[in-house]
Amino acid sequence: MNNNPVSSNVPHDIIYQEHCAVYDRLRTCMDHKGNLLRQFLAIQDPSDQIVVEFAAGTGRLTSLIAPLAKVVHAFDLASDMVNYAREKFSVYPNVTFDVAGNHSIPLPGGSADIVVEGWSLGYLAFAGGAAWKSDIDHVLAEMERLLRPGGSILLFGTLGTGTHRPAAPNKVLAQLYEYLTIEKGFTQSEWFPTDYRFTDLEEAVELTSFFWSDKFGNYVREHQLVIVPECTAIWHKTLPLS
Repeated sequence: MNNNPVSSNVPHDIIYQEHCAVYDRLRTCMDHKGNLLRQFLAIQDPSDQIVVEFAAGTGRLTSLIAPLAKVVHAFDLASDMVNYAREKFSVYPNVTFDVAGNHSIPLPGGSADIVVEGWSLGYLAFAGGAAWKSDIDHVLAEMERLLRPGGSILLFGTLGTGTHRPAAPNKVLAQLYEYLTIEKGFTQSEWFPTDYRFTDLEEAVELTSFFWSDKFGNYVREHQLVIVPECTAIWHKTLPLS
């Protein structure tokens, strides 16, 4: 059973606009062993750095970066997500959340040490149709614009949810990942688990059905999966110093 980012019962744009709290419950269950931060630190240390986060959602990655970074400027296109995250991160004076899409971030060029993005480029590739590469190029150019010389980009992506065998879950993501590594100069990390751990089976069925599909929720129930496996990788790139 693999993650397909267009197969949930509720369209994901509606989830991001109207179901932020439930979405945040799901993401809080993600990565119960803490591998996201360990793998992040193995590539780049955000300590005392200025980080810009694209498509931050309710702040799953933000929660890892905020205690370390000098500043985190987080952006998301969904205003409801931004409002939810602002309240959630109100205790962090070094974190700002604002509304902006991946194509245009309202910050000056050369203002960031690290740019981070999680799980949104796949949606862009799906939505872009035959022009998806130009859309991806636009976003990557915006990331590079924001970075100082020697800055780094880290892109988090799925290699399957509901499986222990890492692989791009569908043709579009396979093409995207190949494009990033072969044509855009990104290095793909070794895959690592970001398994979801739920309080009980009912929560596991509820939240997996909510975000993915009833079919996935039924699979979770049938296999009694209180811990739902997930495979993740990071595509990363460091710009030249000059």
